[in-house]
Amino acid sequence: MGEHSGGYRPFPSFAAWADEGLDGPALTTYERFAALLAEAKQTATREDLQAAVRTATRYAAVDTGAIEGLYDVDRGFTRTVATEAAAWEVAVELRGEHVARAIDDALNAYEFVLDLATRRERITEAVIRELHAVICRSQDTYTVYTSQGRQEHPLPKGEYKKYPNSPTNLSTGRVHHYAPVSDTSAEMHRLVGELASGRFNSAHPVVQAAYAHYAFVCVHPFADGNGRVARALASAFLYRSPGVPLLVFADQKDAYIDVLEAADQGEHQLFTQFVLERVIDAVQLVRASLPSEPVPALVATVETYRRQRIGRAGLVHREVDALNARLLSLVHDEIAKRLSESDLGGLQTGVYWSNGTVDFPPPQGYRPRQTDQDVLGLRVDTGAPVKVGSQNIYSSFVALPSHDGADFVVVERDRPERCLEVFLREISPTVTHVLELKIAAWVDLSISRLVRWVVDAEAKALQRLGYVE
Repeated sequence: MGEHSGGYRPFPSFAAWADEGLDGPALTTYERFAALLAEAKQTATREDLQAAVRTATRYAAVDTGAIEGLYDVDRGFTRTVATEAAAWEVAVELRGEHVARAIDDALNAYEFVLDLATRRERITEAVIRELHAVICRSQDTYTVYTSQGRQEHPLPKGEYKKYPNSPTNLSTGRVHHYAPVSDTSAEMHRLVGELASGRFNSAHPVVQAAYAHYAFVCVHPFADGNGRVARALASAFLYRSPGVPLLVFADQKDAYIDVLEAADQGEHQLFTQFVLERVIDAVQLVRASLPSEPVPALVATVETYRRQRIGRAGLVHREVDALNARLLSLVHDEIAKRLSESDLGGLQTGVYWSNGTVDFPPPQGYRPRQTDQDVLGLRVDTGAPVKVGSQNIYSSFVALPSHDGADFVVVERDRPERCLEVFLREISPTVTHVLELKIAAWVDLSISRLVRWVVDAEAKALQRLGYVE
């Protein structure tokens, strides 16, 4: 489509967008993780599943405002609020009342779209207006930059813009054109028509979410809050399948903007791929938060060359092995951190390294490092009057060249079915926020299981010796 008045370039039809859908490998990766989540839903309790999805939703709600600059977050703050850790309300209050209100509004907005998804309600203009009113409920004003300088204007909730809102890049002077005020109503009518079409409703949920998000931000129908609405709107389709929100963290903002700008140049697939990766991240976080899971259906093929020079993602083996060793070190550091932060009531704990002295076979489709395979140990013991103890043994492995799953896994020897799966992109060139969160959730459950076993074993010993009845 051509440009409208003022330089606005209308968003593409869904037919044009869908022609650049996900490629085969991307779909295979998505389907694998969607299937694993579906299996987890079959075995997890309703309460555990709701809690895991709620945590992912809270991650999305906390960082959606930070992406727009409403407030600043760091990784510790986001995790504290999302997991509702001890004193999380205090942590929010210390940031200021406006932060607490904005996060609460976002949480209500995601609950609103989750309800829409559950009832499979059609997305209409009225629904989008109401979503805007919910997510901006406590925001009274928005900032406007005029020739007279910065000004604060009242923010109308659930009403389309009455003034142009196309931003100017102050360093280049270039204007990014959103829909003119005169075109906004017609463009929103066209958008909900696309979302109601048969082709859209039969499309892949990631493609649906990416298109709805992109088309909406092209129009930018409201005076402010459009980015927050776009991410919540996209989540309405992802809550239907695979059952998670669109989860974009504040530290992913630069990459997020880059792929949106690429979509403006017609490279729609880059934005769809970005959404796909964020969905897989959310699925992994939900699965990592569940206390029990079925054995993953890992796909493996016969490996012809175990020591070929080039390994995963074109890296030589020594580089991949170094990243694998780094991953296990991150798990070690997280265990040590959790033990130092936790009050274990006098239980004696220790985390230690063992240089390959424990028999630890790799999972199917994976290999050990080609150097000495260090293993990690965590021990928990009771004290007098009876001494009871046990340990968890961990190691990490690298995927064989033909394996189509995660690049690395960390495995607990006595529970190999509950491995921590990690992609190269999560640890190289830097450790991502998502990986830190996955490790923290996985470690929390591992420590909890070991402590519970030791406490139960001590109770039986005390009863046998007559200390308790």
